[in-house]
Amino acid sequence: MRSRDTELNEPDMQKIIRLVETKDNTVNISIYNFTGERVLNKNITNAKETISLSKLRSGIHFVKTTMKGLTETKTIYLLR
Repeated sequence: MRSRDTELNEPDMQKIIRLVETKDNTVNISIYNFTGERVLNKNITNAKETISLSKLRSGIHFVKTTMKGLTETKTIYLLR
C-alpha cells in the first residue's frame, strides 16, 4: 500500500474521514500528530461509520489504517 497526501482547509474541518469500504472486516484507524502522539484511535466495523476531524488541531497528521494485517499511512494537513 502506498502513502497519499490530503490537504484539508477550514470548510473541510467539519467533514469526516471516509477511508474505509468494508463489510465484514474490522478496520483500525489511528491518527497521530506531527510529534508522533496518537490523538485518535478507533476500530470501525461498519462501512458507513465515519471519523470527525473537527476536534483535531491544525497541522500535519498521519492517518494509519490497518485491516487484515495490511497497513496504509496517509498524511493529512489540517489548515484553519
